[in-house]
Amino acid sequence: MSGGDKATYFKTVNHHKHNTDFFYALLVVKKNDRGSSRYTIKHFFFRRNDNAVYEIPHSQVKVVDMPALSTGEGISSVPEAAVSASDHSSPNLQRVRDQEFFSDFYPDLKALLSKSAGAPYWKGIIELMDGWKALIVAVENGRDGNPSYSIAVADENPLLADVIANYKNRHFRSARHAVIQLEKDLNKVIYKGKRGA
Repeated sequence: MSGGDKATYFKTVNHHKHNTDFFYALLVVKKNDRGSSRYTIKHFFFRRNDNAVYEIPHSQVKVVDMPALSTGEGISSVPEAAVSASDHSSPNLQRVRDQEFFSDFYPDLKALLSKSAGAPYWKGIIELMDGWKALIVAVENGRDGNPSYSIAVADENPLLADVIANYKNRHFRSARHAVIQLEKDLNKVIYKGKRGA
């Protein structure tokens, strides 16, 4: 990237109206004559209030085809308040920490933005102790400029229905706390069921 590119991207990510605490840039460096990829590209990541430029290895970039959160996805257990418009005017370090944590420990959870709800959320699969793969959605709630996070399970599992219902109106200080607590509670029910308790 040129010095001008970097200056522009730093200015963008640090702008008070930029709605995420990061900026992603893709740079086409070469057109390939043959092979599976038409172009050779590089990926770069800029963080708010951070003067470093992070290059992401191509092998670590995954394009996902997931629809934005909507009422048609069966995520009815996410509280309406959780999808109220978030305040994107100030940096949200919690969101950055959540994304770093999920990248390391829950790589199937992808960060997305619901344009209709104006809220960022993470959606993906967590695998529980019995091998069941639960599709979850953790949503940022930007009420009163003090974000909290809600979580829901999109799948229906009668054995876990009580736990899932208990999360309908719960709020957490971060998305990662919500995911960890939900996973723990779901696994506890599964474990007790296997022991016949």
